[in-house]
Amino acid sequence: MLHENLVMRNLSVLERLARSDATLIELAQSAKCRQVDLSSSLQILQEQRLVSQSGERYQLANHEATAGIIETINPWIAYFNGKFYDIAKDTAKSIHEKAWDASGVVDVILYGSTLSSESPKDIDMLVIHDGGRLRAFSPYSTLRVDEPIGKENARDSAYGIFRQLGYKHDDNKTDTVAVAVGKRIEGLNAGTVTDEQIAGETKLWKDWCEKEYGSFELADRLDIHGINNVFDVIVLHVGALMADANDQVAGIYGTITGMRKSAVESCRDPTFWHTILSEGRIYDREKHDFSIKVEDKYAGAVDLFPSK
Repeated sequence: MLHENLVMRNLSVLERLARSDATLIELAQSAKCRQVDLSSSLQILQEQRLVSQSGERYQLANHEATAGIIETINPWIAYFNGKFYDIAKDTAKSIHEKAWDASGVVDVILYGSTLSSESPKDIDMLVIHDGGRLRAFSPYSTLRVDEPIGKENARDSAYGIFRQLGYKHDDNKTDTVAVAVGKRIEGLNAGTVTDEQIAGETKLWKDWCEKEYGSFELADRLDIHGINNVFDVIVLHVGALMADANDQVAGIYGTITGMRKSAVESCRDPTFWHTILSEGRIYDREKHDFSIKVEDKYAGAVDLFPSK
């Protein structure tokens, strides 16, 4: 997976610079990684004389060679995109079928690069719910679409949210959303946990889980398959999509209007929620596809959030 990540970062840099020159910050935003993670890519591309640097800005040094590379690799990326999209559909299905009833999952929305780009960086999902196990919304002051997750763009752990969604049946408590999604992406080899971490978690939980649940699934205790490296998941209470929702569900926010206002104010970009709700698509359980516009199911919901 490390080699795959390097190739994807190299390609992302070339595609971004094919549009215009860019700073390291802009390249990291495009590649959805930390700035330090691009050091190897930039070194390789400069050694191959594909990229050059002038001050704080990088630019293509060989446009013809870059065009050839992008033309060759794009069909591979198209396959990768299809793979991510299929994973997203299967994940939405697992969420609906395996989540605790108490989680109150109502809808799963796909947005971002897997839905709209030929070169997806990750799988962006929004879980709409009316339960009490999840937050009313994912509240972070630097929440932005399709930008690297980290110190400057902190979010809830996708793996943590999938674990919160739990399991459907008490007679099979290891048949969880987190385990199902982890197994679905196992072939991507996206996991980055160490052998020491695996040994530690196994020692800590194996005996207890086998006694309590009858079996032990390491993937339900540790993100061994790299869910956090593949997914970016946020949540929103369904009440925020309804102008006349019952204020009793707003909790500490007092009213639904207050909750929605807090959700908007928690983002650096006040149009964040409007953007993902207007561009995202709801998973259709009958069609097994993301084919429903938010506005078609929740009339007027998008306009409840600021567009500028």
